[in-house]
Formats: sequence, C-alpha cells, structure tokens
Amino acid sequence: MREAASAIGAETIDRETELDRQFAEGKAEPATVARLTAAIGALQAELRAVHLNAHIAQRALLSTEQIAHYDMLRGYAGGGGATHDGHRH
Repeated sequence: MREAASAIGAETIDRETELDRQFAEGKAEPATVARLTAAIGALQAELRAVHLNAHIAQRALLSTEQIAHYDMLRGYAGGGGATHDGHRH
C-alpha cells in the first residue's frame, strides 16, 4: 500500500502544482482547469481505493478474534463505524 499510495500522492502533487502554476502565470483556461481537476479527482479516487483495499487485505490475514479486535480499534464496535476524512469504512 505504501508504495502505491506514495506514487499516487506524488502524481497528485504534480498535477496540483501544474494547476497552481497555470493560475500563478495567468494562463489558466477552462479546458486546462477541467483536465487537471479531473486528473486530480481520479488520482484521489485511486488513492482512496488503495487505502480501502489495504483494509480488506488486512482482514483476510486475521483470525476471527483478531478481526474483532481490529474492528474495535478502528471504532467499528457498537455499530458506530469509524470515520476517516468524513467517510465511514
């Protein structure tokens, strides 16, 4: 997960930097903004999927007792569910 997340994060920063540069240089145009924000959104979605899939992979390695403890640590015990950046998972 760390390698995939790092690569996606670096690409996201590159696109964000490119978008900032367009505005700083006064060259931002609607088509460029649309292209870059779409790319940034896709990268953010990919990063979220990597993160959530790591949780799925982790659970596959655990015993029933370990899963119960993992769920408690993640805040899932009691049905409340954990949140991360405003999202439940």
